[in-house]
Amino acid sequence: MRWKRGLTWLGYLLWALFVNACDVWIVRPLLLDYAAIGMVGLVVLVLLWLFSIPKAYRRRWLGFTLFSLLLGNGVSNILYNPSLGSIVLLVVMVIGLTFIAWLMARVRITRLLTGALALIIANLWLPMTLWPFLTHFEVAYHANLNLVPGDFPTVPLEVVNTPSGQEVVSLTNVQESSKNLNKAALAADNSPNALENLLRNYNHRYALVSLTQAGKGFHLKDVTPQSARSVDPLSLVTTFFPTIRAYWAVEGNKVIQYMAPAASPRVMSEAGVTPGNLVSNLITMGQQTAAAETSNWQQMLQPYGGMAEQQGLTVQNGYLRGTWNGQNVDIAVTGNRVVGVGSFTGSGQHEVLIEGPNFLSVVSLDTDKVVSTYQGNVWHPLSNDVVTGPLTASKRDVIFVNSSPAEILEPAATGNWKVLYTAPNPSLRFEASVRDTASGSPEIITDDPSLIRNSPTRYFTSYTYRDGQLVRNWRVYETNVVNVNPVQFEKNGTQYIVAAIYGTGHVLVLKRQFLPILPATSAILGIIIVLGYVRRFTWKGEEAR
Repeated sequence: MRWKRGLTWLGYLLWALFVNACDVWIVRPLLLDYAAIGMVGLVVLVLLWLFSIPKAYRRRWLGFTLFSLLLGNGVSNILYNPSLGSIVLLVVMVIGLTFIAWLMARVRITRLLTGALALIIANLWLPMTLWPFLTHFEVAYHANLNLVPGDFPTVPLEVVNTPSGQEVVSLTNVQESSKNLNKAALAADNSPNALENLLRNYNHRYALVSLTQAGKGFHLKDVTPQSARSVDPLSLVTTFFPTIRAYWAVEGNKVIQYMAPAASPRVMSEAGVTPGNLVSNLITMGQQTAAAETSNWQQMLQPYGGMAEQQGLTVQNGYLRGTWNGQNVDIAVTGNRVVGVGSFTGSGQHEVLIEGPNFLSVVSLDTDKVVSTYQGNVWHPLSNDVVTGPLTASKRDVIFVNSSPAEILEPAATGNWKVLYTAPNPSLRFEASVRDTASGSPEIITDDPSLIRNSPTRYFTSYTYRDGQLVRNWRVYETNVVNVNPVQFEKNGTQYIVAAIYGTGHVLVLKRQFLPILPATSAILGIIIVLGYVRRFTWKGEEAR
């Protein structure tokens, strides 16, 4: 009958999607987090499902399941970074897998193509590579910024305050053309090394872009020189600081960034041949590079009003400057970058954390002075990968330092900083601390390896700090989620998490959700297996046996 045929097609379509969801949310976590124990559990689960299928249909459903899994992973990888060549590969893959599944499992071609169409549509909605986030997040937006991995192993992100809320500033590669290169090469005669700089930076120049929200949607737009006045440029150069320095210029109302060595090869080699002075040499180089970059940024903005309008606080020429509580701030500091604002030495304090070469300073906005400093040393230098945020439900903030191993530091006005937590392995990395508005307790978001598997591979994980230890809340089985930033694009609006995937140009905007995705998927799979056994043992006839 026609309606039975329609139900059969619907069953194949839904199974193609469901089996890939089970692979992402059940199978991979078992293997990634529980090692050999997970493998045993997976074998048991597969056998339970396999023998719940009546023998007459087992070959067909097993073949269609393998077809769906192979095609789902292939389609996801292709549509994650689509191109004309990858579309051709997609067509070849669908035809090839369809033929193999028809030949080996005798599944009708129309049903195979129905499953393939369902998987392609699902990946166009959201690439399956991002499905792991759906257990705890809604993927509100994702984009691929064109970056050269050798220049930026991860996407730099800076949260900028605006009159309407916040936006996120990043970089994307400028698409050069040979015609423009020829023109620029002929005109590169203003200095002895002008042509060398031009050729070095060909295909390595980047335009500043901002991620903003418009209604319920998100989009990227170019950063103009006027809007760049509120950007802290040092947040965009931490990947290669201090050995490489950045330069900025305005082209066609766009802000362009390019890079060059911070010093000559001779100076670089001299800094490294004396190991005893290496730290001090790097500190000196860092101070010089930061000063040169700040000066270049100010010169670039000078025709557009300079850096007069500051929505936040920045370090300029040895002073913490900006506005706070309607008052101008002008405090002498020795650091070069603002890490965060909060209450570090006690609840109710109004303070700024400043990062410098191998030290951290807490600056009080109430007393207009540096109130506490933490100095690293040669044996345990401070990482420049530092985030701040709440640790408990109190109104006091702490400092998460991603050294090896990572640490949580609590400053004190007396100068005696406390180490509240030291990571049990060198691979754990703190990404952000996000306060849950419902409970008031913060979620400490990390990249953290499995406690069972002997592997440094890290997964996107949330913890709560209790009695000196981190207690796990949830884990998303996606690796290399870095530069995690809580962002409110609109004042008093929804809080999102903006993050990047290390080694790629991918940027994600995540919105926390609490739907029981994993329990519901596990329950549906269990019901399917149970119904399979009920049907198998209640049917009569050879087909059921």
